[in-house]
Amino acid sequence: MSDAASGAEVLSGQGGDPSPQAGQPTGNAPETPWYGNQELSGYIENKGWSQPQQVVEGYQNLEKILGDKANAIVMPKEGDEQGWGALYDKLGRPPTAEGYKFEVPEGGDENLTNWFRETAHKTGLTQAQAEAVFNEWNQFAQNGNEEAQAQIAQKAEADITSLKKDWGQEYDANIRAGQQAASRFGFSEEEISGMESVLGTRALLEKFAKIGRAFGEDSFESGTGGRNSFGLTPSAAQQQIAELKGDQTFTAAYLDPAHSGHKAAVDKMNRLMQAAHGGA
Repeated sequence: MSDAASGAEVLSGQGGDPSPQAGQPTGNAPETPWYGNQELSGYIENKGWSQPQQVVEGYQNLEKILGDKANAIVMPKEGDEQGWGALYDKLGRPPTAEGYKFEVPEGGDENLTNWFRETAHKTGLTQAQAEAVFNEWNQFAQNGNEEAQAQIAQKAEADITSLKKDWGQEYDANIRAGQQAASRFGFSEEEISGMESVLGTRALLEKFAKIGRAFGEDSFESGTGGRNSFGLTPSAAQQQIAELKGDQTFTAAYLDPAHSGHKAAVDKMNRLMQAAHGGA
């Protein structure tokens, strides 16, 4: 049977399928996807994109998130000092350590402040960060100093109260002896304060009182009467008499007229006896 057909048959669909036009798919050939590359189908499907407009919108949103590439922050690798330095500079670190501006408290240590500037620059702190840490540290140090000074004052007060109790009526005399010893050696208030911080208030006053009494005894033995200038009271004189009676060297000189120190020992005992009995 001939494949030919009339025009009427062709137009009515009875004359068989027309020949495919150029460029149209033939048979069961697959259609080309809208994104062109068949290998992207899995990625496109996961993204949920069904039309080109969604791809363009996604790229636009990505640009908004990333912003200007020139200002993008890239974290350097560990040990990359140059990279970390560039990052610190981009975040706002001053160009040099001297660029940090701090309000140094009155009496502040300039060497410590310079050390802090160097450390802040080395660790990449911004001006605001470094200033905040600097101020917090100084406040902490100030509070610590005030607390320490309060504790020292309380301890000193307790020591003086204890000495007043132990020395009794001799307290004023011992203090005057210590004052004259400090004056004799030319100690300044700052020097005495330094010794007090090491020894403590009680030990300081006891040692200066002992030194003052010792010099008073030397003057007393020489006949200058210097001991009385330190305020030797009857009870203090009686205590020294008791101590001398227990001193074998002094007793030997006092009891032996032929001893080279007999006269000095007798004079000392006589003056102590006079002081012990109110000059009688």
